[in-house]
Amino acid sequence: EIVKSGMIRLKREVDDENECRMLLMVHDSVIFEIKTEYVDQYIPLIKKVFSRVEDEKNWDVPFDVTEEFWGKDAA
Repeated sequence: EIVKSGMIRLKREVDDENECRMLLMVHDSVIFEIKTEYVDQYIPLIKKVFSRVEDEKNWDVPFDVTEEFWGKDAA
């Protein structure tokens, strides 16, 4: 339920066809395609929205979010 509600929030609050597009959801992972010039803007937003579990059903559960970079420009 925590992951499901987080993914719904991500689609509603973050997904943008022009700058940051949610491509794939697998288990507890979400893959985004983000234009290079917007990466610094969207990564903190994605982490904030996906880890915000306290808004849902008063769950008192920590939900850590990490990021990985793929593609030709990945470090």
